[in-house]
Amino acid sequence: MKKVLTFLCFCLIASCFAGSAFAQFTVVSATVLDPNGIAFAGGTMSAVLVPNTSGNYTLSGFPYSGRIAPTSLDSTGSFTVQFADNAVLVPASSQWQITICAPSRVAAPIGIGGLCFTAAALTITGATQNISANLNAAATQLLTTWNPSRAFNTIPAASAASITATTMATAPAIPATGTRYNFSAYVSQTVLGASCAGNSTLVLNAIFQDPNAAAPQTTAIATFTVTTNGTLGIVPITANVYAGAISLIAKAGTVVQYSTTYTAGGSCSPAPTVQLFPVLELQ
Repeated sequence: MKKVLTFLCFCLIASCFAGSAFAQFTVVSATVLDPNGIAFAGGTMSAVLVPNTSGNYTLSGFPYSGRIAPTSLDSTGSFTVQFADNAVLVPASSQWQITICAPSRVAAPIGIGGLCFTAAALTITGATQNISANLNAAATQLLTTWNPSRAFNTIPAASAASITATTMATAPAIPATGTRYNFSAYVSQTVLGASCAGNSTLVLNAIFQDPNAAAPQTTAIATFTVTTNGTLGIVPITANVYAGAISLIAKAGTVVQYSTTYTAGGSCSPAPTVQLFPVLELQ
């Protein structure tokens, strides 16, 4: 009988200890995406307790480092890790400060590494907690592998027609003051016109919303002119308010677009065919 009671007491103590140990930690999960919805696949997550980043914390009376070593994110940019519950850490009022870093190099369109961001300090508590929204609100935009600053360089088909508004990028939510871009383009003639009595023109427009504006605005940045039937190759700029390039700031969360207005010269049959080569870069 004595052995049975001893065994039962041992089981009870072990059960209490296990329950206590479980209550000391929170299972934290997140899927980390940049402002364009691109996952930080293969990146790392690390964390440190603040405000005392040097340690000197205790957890159930035992010293606690106050750090989460770098942990890999999976192919979807997700992780699941146990964090010490801020409600049971001593001293009280601690929070976790989490840093996410992109991998050293991954395939397009995910981007390049060398990019890290640190989210605002969080209170982690309870059995489970998903912090995707907190991390994604602070996430840095991942950049393309072929050019760290290039946001758009898709070349439209050659034509003798106008191009409707085409989206090149969406300014991320961070920074709230807007994102600075450089937009530039040139035009090349691919097919000669025939029987043109006048000149053909292509007006290039940048469409974006300045942080101070109430709505997107269309700004003509250059007029390219094909003289009569034209000459194959580069089409000269004849009206160059912005010389075919503009530095702009797009309001957070708004799109940056371009469009063209093509006007064929008199009696052209057919009109000259031209091709636009646009480039949008982060500044």
